[in-house]
Amino acid sequence: MQWSKDFEVGIPFIDADHRLLVDLIKQANESINSRDESAILSSILGALFDYTEYHFFREEKMMELAGYQGLKNHREIHHSLANEVREIDKKFRADPEVFSAVEFRSFLNDWLIDHITGHDLDYRHDCLEKPDAIANAGSLRFMEDERAQGGDGDLKTISVMVVDDNKKILLLVETILRALGLRRIKVEQSSVSALDALINRPADLVLCDWVMDEMNGGEFALKVKEMKLPSKVIIMTGLSIETLRERSTNDAIHGYLEKPISAKSLLGVITLAAGN
Repeated sequence: MQWSKDFEVGIPFIDADHRLLVDLIKQANESINSRDESAILSSILGALFDYTEYHFFREEKMMELAGYQGLKNHREIHHSLANEVREIDKKFRADPEVFSAVEFRSFLNDWLIDHITGHDLDYRHDCLEKPDAIANAGSLRFMEDERAQGGDGDLKTISVMVVDDNKKILLLVETILRALGLRRIKVEQSSVSALDALINRPADLVLCDWVMDEMNGGEFALKVKEMKLPSKVIIMTGLSIETLRERSTNDAIHGYLEKPISAKSLLGVITLAAGN
């Protein structure tokens, strides 16, 4: 599935949300038949559910502030769609082996085609006449409650490098970071090329996978420390964090991010590391 002009409503933050949701759906479609990548698909579905709820919330806030008469009906449609996304996520986590790829693709494709190009166009005219409603709703941030608790500051000023030899993980983490408002993002598939890139332009934070071909995440963090680079290294791992801490007493590591990755866990580890 590709982004299309047909998905555009003409309201910048709504179109940005729709584009990001299409990105997540594309990633899910590409991972859904790879049973050996269940952790990746689980992360994608979690991000899709979180961002869907956020998108619906601020879309409804815009309609409410604009005095749109169809809000009640639109909210009911959102509630039904959110429940379906929640059920899909729940079914997959309960038993990935019996998860229906056909059912998943059918729902998501129908959702995009029917809802975005149909129902969302219904409010377009009324809301475009209320720029204040658009501005107020558009200012609501993803994971706002979690940000308030963590005192995240302005994430736009933080530069992040993501290092993983799996392209799907790189794309997913980059997508979630963009959803959280980060703009200075660089991705690398090799720990060696990542070190070279950091020498030329250090990042504030580096999210590095624990299992890498050239050197593991712990070795990478030690190299960053030995080279006196200012970057803080956070390790991404499919192991439990407790297990990894038992295996490594590396003081060059500034945090751990356990897979499946969620927007909440990613925000939490970035906020903590940046604050320290």
